[in-house]
Amino acid sequence: MLALRTIGLQKIPQIAWQFKALPFALTLFAICASPGMAASDQPAPITDKSLMWELTGNGLSQPSYLFGTIHINCKNRLKFSPKRQESFAKAQQVYLELDFDDPTLQKQIGQNTQMPPGKNLQKLLTPKQYRQARKYFADKLKLPLDFFSTTRPFILTSLATPSGLKCPIDSWEEVIVKMAKQKKLEIKGLESVKDQFAVFNTVSLQEEAAMLMDAINNPTKNRQEFLKLIAAYNNEDLQQLEKITKADPSAKKFNASLLDNRNRKWIPIITREAKLKSTFFGFGAAHLVGTEGVIALLQKAGYTVKPIKN
Repeated sequence: MLALRTIGLQKIPQIAWQFKALPFALTLFAICASPGMAASDQPAPITDKSLMWELTGNGLSQPSYLFGTIHINCKNRLKFSPKRQESFAKAQQVYLELDFDDPTLQKQIGQNTQMPPGKNLQKLLTPKQYRQARKYFADKLKLPLDFFSTTRPFILTSLATPSGLKCPIDSWEEVIVKMAKQKKLEIKGLESVKDQFAVFNTVSLQEEAAMLMDAINNPTKNRQEFLKLIAAYNNEDLQQLEKITKADPSAKKFNASLLDNRNRKWIPIITREAKLKSTFFGFGAAHLVGTEGVIALLQKAGYTVKPIKN
């Protein structure tokens, strides 16, 4: 999570899968329309304010459910309404972005947070920048930057960015995992740790280092952007979330790898599992929206996707 004061050094590897909670909205990057899609094939814009959607039709014998998560929020915001609890209770299995039942998960995450051999932060930053970053981590986070000298800069960016949330924080993933375990439901992953971290293979370490320095130099701006994103999420306003992401010029470079390509890979898994069992699918809210979003791709494949209001 972004508020490192609440988790301690021993849990550093556990925040790796939460790297998408970066202030410039890596979870909610701009979503471009597919250039090959004819105008008549364009799905209707999502006007309903909802983070949970029911998936039916096209031969499914029971409904499944799609839920847009966010990887950091006030703990009191991470609760299902009775109607949504009822929907979750119908599920026979849970799919999140990663398989949180995998006993090797933390080891895999730890391995993927490290830079290649021979690379470190001192080599990516100028001496002046490193001194500045080191002071920021010591003063603002009470953490020794030298301890993280070989950690990928995008992880450090998520740590360096203040969330601005003045409340106890948690993640939807942790809440959903607890709910699934209470029901003794199997938890599976839509992708592997390697697949998830591969998103940043399109970015050089130098670019990651530049992002880190931007977070250090512009904490107020980044905090405001993140709070704007959180407000749209808490209002369950997918149109506003999409609008925010399209306004972010830095998002365009990551659009295909972060969202579109992953959405397309997930659709065969979602449709296969929905045919086998009633399944609860939870993934970043950005994946729901847009012409290449999960909702649009499922509708295009002949499924019915309806909102379940909170």
